[in-house]
Amino acid sequence: MTRRHEASLWTLLVVVVLSLGPARLTAQGLSYYPLAPTPVLDVGKLSTSPNFSGYISVRFLERNDSTGIQLNRARLTLMIAPVKFVGIRLQGDYSSGVAGTLKGTSVSGFTATDAYVEVAPPDSTYRVAKFHPAVIIGQFKQPFSLEYLTSFAYLRTAFRSEVVDSLSPKRDIGLMGQVGWKQWVTLAFSITQGSGPNATTNPDNAEYYIARLTLQPFPWLALAGKVGNQAGTHLWGYDARAIWHDLIVEGEAIYRTAPAAAGVSQDANGGYVQASYKVLPWLEGVYKWEQYDNTQASTGGPVAMRQRWSVLGLNFVTPKENLRLLLDWNIKSESPTEVPNNEFVAQVIANF
Repeated sequence: MTRRHEASLWTLLVVVVLSLGPARLTAQGLSYYPLAPTPVLDVGKLSTSPNFSGYISVRFLERNDSTGIQLNRARLTLMIAPVKFVGIRLQGDYSSGVAGTLKGTSVSGFTATDAYVEVAPPDSTYRVAKFHPAVIIGQFKQPFSLEYLTSFAYLRTAFRSEVVDSLSPKRDIGLMGQVGWKQWVTLAFSITQGSGPNATTNPDNAEYYIARLTLQPFPWLALAGKVGNQAGTHLWGYDARAIWHDLIVEGEAIYRTAPAAAGVSQDANGGYVQASYKVLPWLEGVYKWEQYDNTQASTGGPVAMRQRWSVLGLNFVTPKENLRLLLDWNIKSESPTEVPNNEFVAQVIANF
């Protein structure tokens, strides 16, 4: 991302956010689309008996040269608080991304996504509880990307942005801590084995270290900066989200540099800006612009790849978004080689 593009992206976001004025929202935003998403559970709201939830997502995709339909997500989540200061979250994916196409079908197995235990002091221990400390052990979403920390079931578009899919740390096994002061400041930090989810070994002994600092100067606005490091691979970025009545505006930027591996090093960056507005209680319009730049340097010289996407979307939703139909038209541009790969996406998500 050039400095000119970066300045334009964030200037647009700041202007729109500051024009909103005061809001009548809690510090957490919408219950299903939080202002500051985090893997940390609100243990005080969990029951001592198991609570099951989940979602099913079916996607239809049409490109210039192909058409397909798939059960792209089928997730079941269990949460429970066996004692008042301990929370447990278990989640599995029964689709493994693809359950079938128009030309054939396949049967997929079970994949564990979340599996962690959280320890948080009860509110009665005021001197400690006022800092909202929490510790997570197990497999969880690493506290880095705003868009990745947001549940897929409630994303405003059918796909996460390319920069998040390509650069952001995702789920891993390890330890995470979080502290904060009221709603104003939250610091999350984690150390994971760096091998990804469901990996039982760490062959290179290169742990992933991540820290994310979130500021909420107003009940409707969250600003965050984040850093990560793994064996010389450096990752950093920043993001913002504003929720005001039926309008959601957000943006994110991520940068990554990696040392030479087999004679190749990486310098990659990108970001997105997104705005959505419910023109009716059941109809939401969405616009998203994103970019992703990836330069691979080797003995043969640097090879640069650049992608630009624009997403125009309409979302049809029930009042609490238990049922969502997303219709997206994705307009893509690549360089140095242009590929005719614009696409139409229809995605139905049922939350329960």
